[in-house]
Amino acid sequence: MGRYSFEDWNLLFGIILDTIWYHRNNRNFNGFLFSVVGSVREIWSMFNLIKQAWVIETPLQRLRGMPLRDGIRWEAPPQGYVKCNTDGSVNQGQASDVAGGIIRDEAGNFVVAFSNHLGLCSVLHAELWGALLGMKLALARGIRKVVVELDSMVAVLLIQ
Repeated sequence: MGRYSFEDWNLLFGIILDTIWYHRNNRNFNGFLFSVVGSVREIWSMFNLIKQAWVIETPLQRLRGMPLRDGIRWEAPPQGYVKCNTDGSVNQGQASDVAGGIIRDEAGNFVVAFSNHLGLCSVLHAELWGALLGMKLALARGIRKVVVELDSMVAVLLIQ
């Protein structure tokens, strides 16, 4: 991997995904255009800033289970399962609603991420679409043991 470690690539990959997601939403919901060159500069700037602020000396595995904010943290699925975290996003009246998510294995390793433009729908429908899309993607990849996690209690109750 050259001069960058495995942890560096993990960090860089996360920053790239975050930047793409941010600019995509800004374009879809606010009509803002973005520069690819500017985005690349932004990615490297954020990478270098984080590397300076947080020296990664241990594998990312040690971070697993640490609270992200307000006691919220990612918890691993049972052994042999993957976890699909999904979310829906609605921009009232703009027909630019989306659902997406990420699937990770029991060690927290990235498996696949997804997003889909839904058109115009309710928040509940966007949440439910996220769960459905995540399960369909897992099945398409031959993954049968899936824990789906949503942030909408109403959607969870409807699925149960």
